[in-house]
Amino acid sequence: MRGGWGILLLLAASCGKKDDPAKDGAGGYVEPRRPYGEKLPPAGSTALVASAEAPPWGSPRTTKRHAPLAAADAAHVDLLDVIVQARSAATALRPGAQLMTFIAYNVRGGTLDLAPGHGDGKAVLHFEHIATVAGQPPGKDKQASAVDVRVTSWGVDAALDPEASAGYLDGVGIHAIDGLRCSSLDAWKTAQQKGMPSDAVAQVTVWDDTPTAIPPKPARFTWSIDVPGHAEHHHWVDAVDCKLVR
Repeated sequence: MRGGWGILLLLAASCGKKDDPAKDGAGGYVEPRRPYGEKLPPAGSTALVASAEAPPWGSPRTTKRHAPLAAADAAHVDLLDVIVQARSAATALRPGAQLMTFIAYNVRGGTLDLAPGHGDGKAVLHFEHIATVAGQPPGKDKQASAVDVRVTSWGVDAALDPEASAGYLDGVGIHAIDGLRCSSLDAWKTAQQKGMPSDAVAQVTVWDDTPTAIPPKPARFTWSIDVPGHAEHHHWVDAVDCKLVR
């Protein structure tokens, strides 16, 4: 009977009709939220029919947006440019959303290869937002939401969860990522001066080098350039002035 369940699920998914995405006026497409969940089985039936509306990623409440990547050289995209385009996608879904985490994979020479069809670069960014709800008492007057963005050779994909928690933005001493001025290309050059191999393939994150404190201290963001399996080539470079931190 276990195989029969799988057939029922596949049949239900294949019969679902996908809504046409609507242009959002900013060069991307927004796929509106639709009813999601399990459909009720016929009276007296014990069969479960899965909904065909499940998004491929994100939560069941997700609103999705896709936009093409804008780059003069898609095979060499600076991480600052990635952040700019991801922020545009996130705020198109949730105005005011703030960048809380950033990580890029397969970084070479300080840039990502996002060439359509074959680039292996990828960046994952997490944005959060907290709105004040009028007319609600303290403790019930805040509505959190989050937007997750993936930037790959396929473009810029964002997914808004209107009911997600804002675990970072709500934290004490945690700063939203902003004000970066040192390009990842220049940060890479700084790391090379300390022995970073020119052909290294790294994982790069934006790291707040400020210790948690009350009251919070001003943020000090760094590019954390980490070559997997080579701790000797893990470098932190100031994301504002490009100076080596450690």
